[in-house]
Amino acid sequence: MSPLAVGGGGGPPRLVIMVTSHVTAAAFLPGLAQHFSQAGWSLTVICSPGEGLDHLSALDGVHVRTVPMQRDPAILADLRTTVQLVYALRRIAPDLVLTATPKASLLGTLAARASRVPLVVHLMWGLRSETLRGHRRVLVLALEMVATRFSHKVIANSPSLGAELVRLKMLRSRNLTVLGAGSSHGVDTSRFRPRPQGTSSRLAALCAQLDDLGHGPVIGFVGRITPDKGLSVLLDAAEQLWSAGHALRLMLVGRIEDPWLSHRIADARTRGLPVLLLENEDDVLPHFQAMDIHCLPTLREGFPNVCLEASACGLPTVTTDATGAVDSVIPGVTGLVVRKNDVESLVGALLNLLANPEMRIRFGAAAREWVEEEFAAELVWRRHEQHLRQLYVQRVRAES
Repeated sequence: MSPLAVGGGGGPPRLVIMVTSHVTAAAFLPGLAQHFSQAGWSLTVICSPGEGLDHLSALDGVHVRTVPMQRDPAILADLRTTVQLVYALRRIAPDLVLTATPKASLLGTLAARASRVPLVVHLMWGLRSETLRGHRRVLVLALEMVATRFSHKVIANSPSLGAELVRLKMLRSRNLTVLGAGSSHGVDTSRFRPRPQGTSSRLAALCAQLDDLGHGPVIGFVGRITPDKGLSVLLDAAEQLWSAGHALRLMLVGRIEDPWLSHRIADARTRGLPVLLLENEDDVLPHFQAMDIHCLPTLREGFPNVCLEASACGLPTVTTDATGAVDSVIPGVTGLVVRKNDVESLVGALLNLLANPEMRIRFGAAAREWVEEEFAAELVWRRHEQHLRQLYVQRVRAES
């Protein structure tokens, strides 16, 4: 690895990574941040205050600065946040700002340009506007467009997302990059592995809960339980299969964010569908290892890391042709892709895997191999660092 050029202050180049939520920072940034620090960057992470940031701030060469940010539009609060971000950036004087997540990308990009940061790069992890309608869609799309157009460069975390950004004219194609096969975070393939011979106490307890539901392959979902994730489609498909006499068990892992879906799940149980709902689970590894089929019937994504985690655990995945999701499976090799918001299409794919255990095994093995080759976390971090290093060196040479 070639040494980095000297930063604007005479020491190592200063990089700021900005995300909206402390949860995102704590969950997804430690490995990436440590990789950048070890590669010679002076790194500051800016996010909203909250629990879980101690581990991030304890990393060598990584500083954490908190600025309150609200996820939804709030004019006065957003103005205050922008002012605080400008103040923070002028104190840090970064050579490069990397923004991700909608609100941090919007306000962070504006603050960085106002602070005359030499290089502003936007990590696009998904289009929130895709599943909105009416005036709200117009507003959110306009705000997303500000973040992309005011950034010097944009990194989309999947090929289909990048294509959609160009189609919507949110940026010029020459300012867009997709690194490798995509993925914003990558997967810890040493941790996410197929089910071992000996089971942990948590996995054994989980299997006992599933056994109480009956028999049949376990179809699992992991993620926020919201309409955007296609949960109503999954429930409809599972009920159709169950009513037709196909043995299955459904496991939903995630926090319910829509009261209607809570009622929908309760109604399905009342009609006899074997459903295990698990909220507030900190470690999802045992849940993957208890599944036979992973299903993400989502309506929109950037690049669903959950599909990569399932693949690393040797599972076949059924997902949709939604932006981002379509890139997380090799159709007919690691899983199956269905039309989004299409119950019959999902029923057909799930039935195919329910009825073919050999296919499940074959897809799962190929999925594990694919993740190891393309999405191992260290590989994804290295691609990001090398790309930003190249952009930074080009900017330094252009200014010299």
